[in-house]
Amino acid sequence: MITQVVFCYAQRDQGFLESLETKLEAHPDKDFIGKLYNRGISKETKAEEIDENIKTADLILLLISQYVLNSDYCYGSEINQAMERHMRGEARVIPIIVRPVYWERTPFAKLQPLPEDGTPIGSQIEAEVGFQKIADKILEIIKALRAKVDTSLISQSEKESAQMRERRIQSFKENVFPLCRKCGEGDLIPLSDFGSQGASIEYKAWVCTNPLCLYNIKIRNGDIIVNEPVVGDKSLDSYYSDRTIG
Repeated sequence: MITQVVFCYAQRDQGFLESLETKLEAHPDKDFIGKLYNRGISKETKAEEIDENIKTADLILLLISQYVLNSDYCYGSEINQAMERHMRGEARVIPIIVRPVYWERTPFAKLQPLPEDGTPIGSQIEAEVGFQKIADKILEIIKALRAKVDTSLISQSEKESAQMRERRIQSFKENVFPLCRKCGEGDLIPLSDFGSQGASIEYKAWVCTNPLCLYNIKIRNGDIIVNEPVVGDKSLDSYYSDRTIG
């Protein structure tokens, strides 16, 4: 998964943007990042100019300075939109303090900024070192976001598999399978198999649970086959075992 990163910044802070972009593009873990999008904010920016990239970004970096905070468009559109997506859990917003400015009462004041101690990067004597540390932290956050998504997908898959198994066991318990019309005593239970390419095939055959009957119907290569000899009784043992659970 590639993370889409978007910058929001004022045109007067273009130099800070270029320094940070350079560090990110040269980072050993740069492959975790997709194309870097930047969106300049100026007093001439019109409110109707909505940046589609912000609507789909995974990570939104706000370069904070007085020039951004003095922009009506800053609060009227892009940054508000970014914060709304952050609150819904759709994106991560990180304020990056580039110039000394009072930002503690802004919509993003409760977010963890970079640098982490809130010292403006423009005020640091070794700004290049500061930008490198910020780039390292950004990549660290991106990898954490990616791991969280991957874990979520795995957990969801495991949850769905467990729910499917539970439904099958419950079906056995509730005796929801049809009665065998041939013997009138056993149930017709579904059996699954694997196809020639290894893919699972649900309900490939139905077999009567009455060992004296064992009526069965199955599909093979599109043909319906009735009463083919049943080899082994593991499936029937599993059936009776499941029915005694609980």
